[in-house]
Amino acid sequence: MFAGFSETDITPSLGMEQPGNYLKAYIDRIHDPLKVRAGVFDDGRKAVALVGVDTCVIPRRTVVEARRQIRERCGIPDHHVLIGASHTHAGGPLFGFFED
Repeated sequence: MFAGFSETDITPSLGMEQPGNYLKAYIDRIHDPLKVRAGVFDDGRKAVALVGVDTCVIPRRTVVEARRQIRERCGIPDHHVLIGASHTHAGGPLFGFFED
């Protein structure tokens, strides 16, 4: 079994729109850094990737595009990639109100 892990900082900049509110809100302070964290597990026959994103919601089209890029760059099939949002309301603007 092989395993690899990675993370990258996606903390939004001050002044960016803050998602998940009914009224416009903007990020005016940073409490903790926000991350994308990924783990890949490979038993020599199949590989799977688990990706956690510190954001409120991930639009389907973003997940589809991420899976496509993972498949092309790493050879991991789309259906072996799980991507989930932590549902923080402190993340940056990954989506608009009622988008797909």
